Amino acid sequence: SALIAAEKILEKNYVDLDAHMTCLISYEQLKNDKKMNFHSYVLDGLMGSILNSGDGTSTTTAYKVICIREEYIILSFLGCRVLEQSCSVERNHHYDIFKVEDVTTKKQRMIYFNIDIFFGK
Repeated sequence: SALIAAEKILEKNYVDLDAHMTCLISYEQLKNDKKMNFHSYVLDGLMGSILNSGDGTSTTTAYKVICIREEYIILSFLGCRVLEQSCSVERNHHYDIFKVEDVTTKKQRMIYFNIDIFFGK
């Protein structure tokens, strides 16, 4: 049922990271390597697109995302636990700013996301 739901989501929103992950896991469990590899490839490309859009260390190098859920997927992928979240507008651009803690090292840092697309830019 998870696979069916994920495929329906992808019909409407082909760049949904969660849906591709669900398909990947489902096809892995169904031992369908061809479809599992396909969703792995797409997921890697989508994640790479976000991670290559910046380094997230400042507003000028913020990761560019198309939806809020992507922020949390990236933060999880980076091994971060959210401590605080705020918003900012600088130079006519909108940002979500997260104070996070690395779950392994416990080191804290800030991660920035450009969320202009939420505002129709």
